[in-house]
Amino acid sequence: MKKIIFFFSITFFISYVSYGQFSIPTIAFAGKTIKDIINEFENTGNRLMQNAQTAGNGVASKFGNEILVATQNLNYYFGQNIDKTFINLKIEEQNIFVEVNKLIDQFNNLNQTISTVSEMTNLDLIEFTNRINLLTKKVDYYISSINGTTVINSDATYLLSITGLGFGLTDSRQKYNTTVYINGNLLPATAIDLTQRRQIRLHIPNVQVKPFFKDNRIVYIPIKIISEITKPSGWFGTSSNTSKYETKFNLVLMPTIAGEINISEVISQRVLDNTTLTQSISRSFQGCKTKQPCEMVESWSCNENQKIIGVRYACDGQCGWAYKKRASTPGDQYAPDYDILNDGKSVTVYRHLDGENQTTITYYVDYKNYKKDFQTIKNSTIKLKYGEPFDILLNANNSDCNYSIIGKLTTGQTINYNNNTISNSPYLKLLGVGKTGDICKASFNLIAP
Repeated sequence: MKKIIFFFSITFFISYVSYGQFSIPTIAFAGKTIKDIINEFENTGNRLMQNAQTAGNGVASKFGNEILVATQNLNYYFGQNIDKTFINLKIEEQNIFVEVNKLIDQFNNLNQTISTVSEMTNLDLIEFTNRINLLTKKVDYYISSINGTTVINSDATYLLSITGLGFGLTDSRQKYNTTVYINGNLLPATAIDLTQRRQIRLHIPNVQVKPFFKDNRIVYIPIKIISEITKPSGWFGTSSNTSKYETKFNLVLMPTIAGEINISEVISQRVLDNTTLTQSISRSFQGCKTKQPCEMVESWSCNENQKIIGVRYACDGQCGWAYKKRASTPGDQYAPDYDILNDGKSVTVYRHLDGENQTTITYYVDYKNYKKDFQTIKNSTIKLKYGEPFDILLNANNSDCNYSIIGKLTTGQTINYNNNTISNSPYLKLLGVGKTGDICKASFNLIAP
């Protein structure tokens, strides 16, 4: 297979940036010959194709293709008359050139930063060729539309549909012979469908296209259609005359990497609020003696949605004879004596007293309520490819399977969804949500916009 031809070989990086808006001037006609005008249109079409590759602007490649096909139609229509000046043309013929300028205006007025593959894949020259049909001069060949010129990486056969004049079903008046070259290689006759009137349907084998896709840039594959039209001529049609026509355009291969998304998780967790609550545990003692001491052992439990965070000690009365009960408790003999148990759910307090006078021991148990808090953490960055499913694996502590997806496609569309809204996404198809052990997994497929 011949080496694929690129209009431009500058790599553009998708990362997170879409292509920008740019404009091109329309062509001035005054004082120029048809040949000069056609050359300027060709230069404009080539410039658009070059800019499309440099900036990753698929919209520019569509209009560049359209203008280049239109100029080929102009060449065939005017034939040997291309040295005529514009001012000497009939008004109807002048309007044909105006229609091509309208393509340039249409490109300049579009929002080039957002498009869809389906919008970029159809070359529409119907208004242009309608102008040709209104003229009295009979033409044998032109292209009015081509569908399927912009493609994404796929395992399927690529289908192109070319509509116009000068090919199709052979009849008694004329015979058609059509051949097609893909990247310089002859397309088998079995891949060319000519059963429709004024239409060619090309079934391009995947192997002729798939190897040339690039991750981060647009690639062009040249396509050439050759149509030979044979008509009867001479007296009573005893001889024939064959005319040969060619149309060249480009199959536009979109970058394999169709965009990039950032995945983050929203993890819910229990945290303590800022309000401290207090529960007192108090007992009064009297008549305690060294040989007959009094012992205090009291317990208290908070609710499930609460946690004990500390204990404070207070004494009123004969406090010099009130000691900590357990020697293992840190601090001197007058230190508070308590245990916080069950991960802060309960507390047991202790005291040993041997004074006879009334003494009141009070422990103040401080605790807080739990509240639900949400924390956003970064999960991963994923480069999207058309037709390739991908999975998002969430953290083990994300039991609610909460996540958000933010990103951008190279065609300009923004992606901003979460687990509650993803089912409404026109770009990412949710294939399923499940669990691998205790880990949530969400599976997706990118849909061509």
